[in-house]
Order: sequence, then structure tokens, then C-alpha cells
Amino acid sequence: MADVSGLILTVVGLSLNVASTIYSFAQNVRAASDSIRGLSSELYALIGVLEHMKLQRQQAAPSEPEASPEFHGPSSTKQVLEETLVFLQELKKSLDPPQSRVKVAVQKMKWPLKETETNSHLQRLERVKTYFILSQVTVEMYVEERVLLLYSMLYFYCIPLA
Repeated sequence: MADVSGLILTVVGLSLNVASTIYSFAQNVRAASDSIRGLSSELYALIGVLEHMKLQRQQAAPSEPEASPEFHGPSSTKQVLEETLVFLQELKKSLDPPQSRVKVAVQKMKWPLKETETNSHLQRLERVKTYFILSQVTVEMYVEERVLLLYSMLYFYCIPLA
């Protein structure tokens, strides 16, 4: 469980770093498109979802594995987190400032990714964010179902028959 928590923290940290880089580009590049702003928005939304997952994991009792976000498949959640981490590292690398002065000057005038690449990254971020949101909703529905079941059992067995 600690492994997934560590991955969540790592992905959040890298997401913040990439979002900061994208924000800087959006401020400095003359013709920053809406897709660049969309990429930044999706990163911040992903950070929010992951922060929610982290909070739920911290609040869950250790004896309640069903309350953790990955009760229905720890390997799938871990795998998606690892793939997200690799994706964000690749995105960060493609946005890192170049070493030569000429390339730095060119980079200030234009976004380093092609429009298709930006849209591809945007779609990927949307899919990852959606996966984690659905994961959280599934967990919450499962927990609610369990509470209702326990409540109904308690109600049924504790009411004296007249």
C-alpha cells in the first residue's frame, strides 16, 4: 500500500512541475493556443483527483482494504500510476529548455510541441484523470453499499417482533 501512496506523491509532484513549465510557456510564448491552456487545466485536474485519492488513503483504516482506491485491482491502479509517471517524465523532457542560446530564443517564440502532439497529450491526460475519477466513484459506491447492507442487517435483526 505504501508503494501506491509513494507513486501518487511522485505523480503529483511531477504533475506540478510540468504544469508550472506549461504555465511558464503560456505566459512567455506569444501565441499560446487554447490547447496549451487545456493541457495545463487537465494537469491541475489530475493533481486534484490524485490529491483526493491520497487523502482517502490516509483516512482509510489499515484493516479496511476495500476503502483504498485500489481494492478492486491494486496492480491496475499501480500500473496506471506508473504509466502516468512515465508519460509525465516524457512530457517534461520534451518541454525542458534547450541548451543552445539559439534554441532558447526560438523556444520563446513558439511552443515546442506540434499541435497534434499537444492534443495527444491532452487526450491522454483526460483518459488518466477519468480512470482515477471512476476508480474513486467505484470505491465510494462500494463503501456506501456496504454501509447500507450493514445498516439494513442491523435494523432487521435489532427490531423486536411484536
